Amino acid sequence: MGDIEVVSAFDLDEKKVNQSLRSVIEYETGFKVQVPEIQVEGSILLDDLGREIKKFINPVKISERALIDKLAAEHPSVIVNLISAGLQRTSKRLAEIALEVDASYINCTPASVVSDKKLVDKFKQKGRVIIGDDLQSQLGGTWLHRTLLHAFRRWGGHVTKSYQLDVGGSRETLNTLDENIREVKKGIKSNAVNKEDRDTQVVTGTTDYIPFLKDGRVSNIYLEIEGPMGEKFTLDGEYKTFDGVNATNTLLDVIRAVDGAMEEGKAGAVDQIINYGFKNTINPVSMESALEDFENMFLK
Repeated sequence: MGDIEVVSAFDLDEKKVNQSLRSVIEYETGFKVQVPEIQVEGSILLDDLGREIKKFINPVKISERALIDKLAAEHPSVIVNLISAGLQRTSKRLAEIALEVDASYINCTPASVVSDKKLVDKFKQKGRVIIGDDLQSQLGGTWLHRTLLHAFRRWGGHVTKSYQLDVGGSRETLNTLDENIREVKKGIKSNAVNKEDRDTQVVTGTTDYIPFLKDGRVSNIYLEIEGPMGEKFTLDGEYKTFDGVNATNTLLDVIRAVDGAMEEGKAGAVDQIINYGFKNTINPVSMESALEDFENMFLK
């Protein structure tokens, strides 16, 4: 990621604040990454933390003024929101702050930000890009689930019923056990899968938090398929992935694409980036179409 410079980092977790960004990443993931030795600072918080995550995090909050002043001094071209799910007001306020410091904004959380037309119009008027919502992993369970529906439909079959039930060991998985957050995530993931075949009955969701899995995730995917001559097929499988690494390449692609879109004079919500990298989209298309549109725009 040598073409992307990280100029500042913020977090709410007392265990991370005042630590170097490099040490936090290495401690959380085990990966050694080349990022500046900048210090992680506290952040704003306008919502209550989720029921489960608040048991593990003692939030370190700073004022909005302090955050704005810090960002204005660094003058980032893009602000990336990676806070926990369930922080709707905070995610929207961070988007507004991005406007105040003249930056584009990427919302990786399930918060409904890019669906806010008035907010998107403000970014368009200021010549900045706003992208989201809910980052989709490069090769995650949702990706596989969508790929399977697409493949069967493309080759003449039809998935009539399907579910995807996940367990994982990350803090974000723990956070999803909050019933309100779980229902939001369930709706977003189910709708994302249904983009491949609107006639499929789909249920998805996180079912439990298993600490020893750490960043790992296990997805159980089940499909009932109607094939040639009305014959019934069944697929029942287990897919093991790692959340952090699985989202990294998608996020890097999105950051570079936002920069490229700004260079070309684009502003507001750019569908080609949103459909490629996110689950909760404004103008949904199939995953194959999203990839083709993204490549046609940015791979030249």
